[in-house]
Amino acid sequence: MAKTFQAVQLNNNQSRAIKIPKGFGHEAIEGSVVELSINTPEENSSLFIELYDKQGSAKTITKKTAKNFLKYTKKGLYDDSFFHRSVDNFVIQGGGFTRPDSSFLEGGRPDSIKTFSTIKNEPGNPNITGSVAMAKLGGDPNSATSQWFINLAENDSLDSQNGGFTVFGAVLGEGMNLVETMASSVVVPAGQYFQNPALNELPLWQVNVGSQNGVEIADVRPDDYLSVIDANKLGKKDALATYEVSSSDPAVVSASINKKNKIKLKASNNKSGKAEITVKATSRLDGTSSQESFDVIVGSQRRARTSNKRQSIDLFVDKGSLDSPFYNFYDSEGKQIQDLIINPRHKYTFHRLDDASTHPFYISELDRPGGTGTGIKYRGDGSADNGIKGVESFKLRFNKSARERLVNDTGLRYFCTSHPTMEAEIAIKGANTDPTPFGTEPLV
Repeated sequence: MAKTFQAVQLNNNQSRAIKIPKGFGHEAIEGSVVELSINTPEENSSLFIELYDKQGSAKTITKKTAKNFLKYTKKGLYDDSFFHRSVDNFVIQGGGFTRPDSSFLEGGRPDSIKTFSTIKNEPGNPNITGSVAMAKLGGDPNSATSQWFINLAENDSLDSQNGGFTVFGAVLGEGMNLVETMASSVVVPAGQYFQNPALNELPLWQVNVGSQNGVEIADVRPDDYLSVIDANKLGKKDALATYEVSSSDPAVVSASINKKNKIKLKASNNKSGKAEITVKATSRLDGTSSQESFDVIVGSQRRARTSNKRQSIDLFVDKGSLDSPFYNFYDSEGKQIQDLIINPRHKYTFHRLDDASTHPFYISELDRPGGTGTGIKYRGDGSADNGIKGVESFKLRFNKSARERLVNDTGLRYFCTSHPTMEAEIAIKGANTDPTPFGTEPLV
């Protein structure tokens, strides 16, 4: 298996923040993720749900339904809500009510969640165990608002019933262990108790007994409900894993994890050498751990200053798309480059982001689609007939004649060697306009 991290070279006293590659330490996830904090009896536990709102997350992308779910989430309407229906080997349902602040005998009664407009049904994904779907009124496929459920079994009948139930997400990791614990709680027919038929199959962590007018009755307390303490959409800085990092030789280079979950490297002021950096990730989804290592080579600043060789600029190319601009480019820190401009006076090394294996990538001169061009030097993997993918990479540099030709005449293009329509021109520094391009600033 290809290494996720690449070797790093630093000058003395140089610092660098390394972005942890997407997906390292947890399963591959394409859609938005929402974290639900559940009030389990021992301690609050997190339930993570991936929404089917982005390409690659599911067979049928349910953007409208996911957007609706996120709307309730962002407005805090699912905070302090509870699962009000549990049917053995079928579903556990929530999103309809918020729990009271006091017990039943103290006058506490559930409140209905404020709902927005109904949404259009988006069926197509199967109602399998662990999938998350919208609840709706019988005989009205387009009546869903705030209520949703988790499938506890393979509920094939829901794929066609009432126009098909919209599956818009799935429980991640080992989350179904928590769901099964919730589903095994005591279920009470509390519809008449609360004078609300929607609560006829109410799951509770426990049933307490109180006294009213000398008569013993059940007294449901706030913590008895299977509650969502809060619901939050995870942002880019919210990692699905926790990370630890260590250096085999801190005297050469130290390593730590910063607040943005990047690996911070700090080279020694005066000591050169090599250290192995080990990164351990523990998934928040299932508790599993993974570990990888990479080398950091530290050289003296004096040697770097006297070297006549230019450093190569690393560029990372994503998995590609059939839609323009076909590829997105990223720098070595993982930051997307909005407008790629090549400076022919620099050397470049092209890699695939996250070892992407789709849409093999390569570069040539505009008027030489099948060749490389005189004075343009390629080293490494790939060719104009078979571009790079996975862990492959190639270096690109230009001699004087090529630099003049690119600026004054031909230019460059990038393309997919499998799909001829995926082709676009690369801007050249000094040609026609003189913007501030990526790569013109001196490398540290």
